Amino acid sequence: MILLISLKQYQKKKKLSCSPSRLTLYTKKKADSQFITLNNEIFKDCQKNFNNLTGIYEIDEDNPIRVKLPDEHQCKSAKKEIIEFWKNLDRAEIIFQLNESLGSDYLEYLEIKKEQDLEFNLRPGISSKNNIYACRKKDTNLDMDLWSAVTEGFIGVLCLPNNVFFLGDEGLGSFLIIRDCYKELIIKMFKRDISKFGCIITGTPGIGKTYFGLYLLYYIRLHHPNATIVWQLADSDTHQCYQFMPDGNVLVGGIAQFYDSISNKNNYYIVDAQKPEKSSAYVILLTSPKAELYNSIWKSEGITKYYMPIWNDEEIITLWNIRYKEMKDENGDTFTYEKLEMLMGRWGLIPRILRKWKDDLYSETEFDKLINEVDLMKCLKSVNEEGMSKDSASGRLIHIIVEPNFRKYKFCFASSFVSDSLINAYERYHHSSVRDFLQSSYSEPKASGLRGNLFEDYAHRQLQKGGTFRIRELTKGVTSTEIMNKKMDKLYYNWFDTLRDVDANSYNRPRSRIFESTDSFVFNSQENTLDLFQVTVSKAHGVKVKGLEKIKTHVWNGNIKLYFVVPSDKFDDYPWQSYRGLNNLVSYSHSPWIDDLKQYVLDINLREFYSNNDNNE
Repeated sequence: MILLISLKQYQKKKKLSCSPSRLTLYTKKKADSQFITLNNEIFKDCQKNFNNLTGIYEIDEDNPIRVKLPDEHQCKSAKKEIIEFWKNLDRAEIIFQLNESLGSDYLEYLEIKKEQDLEFNLRPGISSKNNIYACRKKDTNLDMDLWSAVTEGFIGVLCLPNNVFFLGDEGLGSFLIIRDCYKELIIKMFKRDISKFGCIITGTPGIGKTYFGLYLLYYIRLHHPNATIVWQLADSDTHQCYQFMPDGNVLVGGIAQFYDSISNKNNYYIVDAQKPEKSSAYVILLTSPKAELYNSIWKSEGITKYYMPIWNDEEIITLWNIRYKEMKDENGDTFTYEKLEMLMGRWGLIPRILRKWKDDLYSETEFDKLINEVDLMKCLKSVNEEGMSKDSASGRLIHIIVEPNFRKYKFCFASSFVSDSLINAYERYHHSSVRDFLQSSYSEPKASGLRGNLFEDYAHRQLQKGGTFRIRELTKGVTSTEIMNKKMDKLYYNWFDTLRDVDANSYNRPRSRIFESTDSFVFNSQENTLDLFQVTVSKAHGVKVKGLEKIKTHVWNGNIKLYFVVPSDKFDDYPWQSYRGLNNLVSYSHSPWIDDLKQYVLDINLREFYSNNDNNE
């Protein structure tokens, strides 16, 4: 604990009523130097260790004197499992499963191996047809920019040696999924002036910020081997820390014991869901959105807040394959892929749903309970990322969607099924259409993403009901003014979790984001096409190449048409949409059939909604 006391307080000989283990002396007014005399009267009622502080001290405002007191709780060596982890961390290996050919430019950096040649018991099931893996060649040192380029598009797994666990905790496991955003975040963290002294990493509760911290341990160990790292543990009332040292030793103790280390600008201070102490080391705060933890350091120059994105389906599925695929609950039921898809469809793409797949907090009963308890208007008015806790309704039903710069964000419902269920509950309770709600909620700018979700759901209902819709063909570089009509039949509204549940005669809508390029689709028997619908309120809505290829492979190998479903005020000048590859960059090397796809914009007029209860028959 650090106690800041002004010269004025000392001159008044103000009594202290606490027992800090460290004392910082400073003056409030600028001065070249001043002297202060400390005597026993100042420290009356404090612990006896203060008695040896009497004397004369020279202090100034910019360079305060810090007096360290004897501490009853000295730091000690950590458990052998933690030391074993730290000593073996530089032996960890990153393994990539190659689902596509690797560019020849990068082969010099990687070693290609068959599964049976791996030194680790790794079975990522991204593709059961492929057992070719890539590892970084020994003694090859890559900076993060090049490493990010080499591994772009591949899901990597950081593997510890057998029987070694992260932080010595078997519950944390020996494998760590390396998300693309990890590499991109590190580049921004350590190479930008706005975060040259530290950063705050936050985002949707449950997305695995602690695991990003573990990857940072590996990165710092690899690239800054002479640095000491202090890790302040989550859920610790005593501010317990591990100090990881360059020589391979690990100490454990309270943060006060490691003040010298976090006062060194060449060291690193990682804080997991705690309020950080003032430090000169590079500070990294990992936290769910809690303003009380980060407001004090966020105001400091050179410290920036970054938002971590939610996971994509491929990352979630890889994690399930590695750690959860064969798990059973107390009743002997296996954590199947169907169960995973059901969880993703309700709660969205966060890894906590895997860790808590047996927990009542993420059960179907709990989902229904939350939906019925949430007031939609109050939800939009109160939504605030600074108040999202991990197990609150907002923390489970609302996600923070992050833009590529990791600094801008918007709120969205966790899944399409959440917004649909909330609309049903709203209409049952208020006996009116969400159309009125949408039109009355524009004064809540923070909730624009949530309004977009609600518009999306209503647009799907209109399409499912059928009718005649205005459409306009989109052409690259040209704004067409020719308006056509598209007739659609009324279809059964089919929510599906797996492709086995897709119905050729229904309006098919996936509960989870398993297809990046469509929100719903219909088999158009009259034109012998698959009509893909993307509902959006934005004029920039690039189409993910990966999602189109997945649809072509798993759903329909014939002609495909793309429809961008927008509100009327976006219809007349809505432009042709580009195709996007990795990191949402414009794609120039996709399959030729994608360039031949026809794009249309389709008008949904809110004024034409009817205020009735639709049961999605």
